[in-house]
Amino acid sequence: RRDSRKPRIDATAATTAAAELRSASFVWLPHHQDPRWPVLQLRMPAVSGGWVVRLIPVLPADAFAAAKLAPERVNLRDRTSATAKGATAGADAPGAAPSPEYNNRLALEASYAPALGLLHATYAAAGASGALREATILLKVWLRQRSVQQAGGVTGFQLSLLVVHLLRARVVTRSMGAYHVFRVVLSFLAKTMLEDHPVALPPPPAGGGGEDEHEHEGEAGQVHAVAAARFGRHFAWVLADSSAGVNYGAGVTRGALRELQEQAARSLCAIDSAAL
Repeated sequence: RRDSRKPRIDATAATTAAAELRSASFVWLPHHQDPRWPVLQLRMPAVSGGWVVRLIPVLPADAFAAAKLAPERVNLRDRTSATAKGATAGADAPGAAPSPEYNNRLALEASYAPALGLLHATYAAAGASGALREATILLKVWLRQRSVQQAGGVTGFQLSLLVVHLLRARVVTRSMGAYHVFRVVLSFLAKTMLEDHPVALPPPPAGGGGEDEHEHEGEAGQVHAVAAARFGRHFAWVLADSSAGVNYGAGVTRGALRELQEQAARSLCAIDSAAL
């Protein structure tokens, strides 16, 4: 039996929280379409106007050493065979298969807050207009309407991170209008084989904003190379953080990336059609 204690711990903690909030109705949701990352969504009608709150289990940033969560490490073991082989706790059993998806999910839970900080800092940066936010909302609606957001598909969260990357790469700029940004991102998706295009995100601005968006361009190439080497063998899409310690693109299949590319191309054709 595979050792999947972390998802069970998350589910137990969320169940306990739901029991304490008896006045609220709740449902279970898979976070970012991952059923192994359970989220508790609460509807609280007693609050003025009615609130919907999502409790997302996360890990402290220092919960695990980064080396222990490397894609090649073995953190899921067959208990029976491990005992039979005399494997010791904390040691990789001889011949055991690596657990890159599990390792990356733990790293993602420990780095979820920094990713949100990067998004918030980017969209709230000094001089930012509402066009970038409006374009991102439009892209998420476009993604949802084309049913791309299924198991193994690209999520709105991942698409938002990609927009941050395109802003840093100067593919989109803050001077563009919302429609212009939307069209440029669709064009990028239609022309780019994302599985062959590893992405390394910029670090969150120090102090939450005010940092030059292109200040770290010299380091970007190195991080791209490290991220591609570290995650490229294990995941269809590499969308890594600024330290190449976690892959936010995990869970996306090659088929979903091809579907996203095709849908973007079709949408561009429809936009350019004279019949519209």
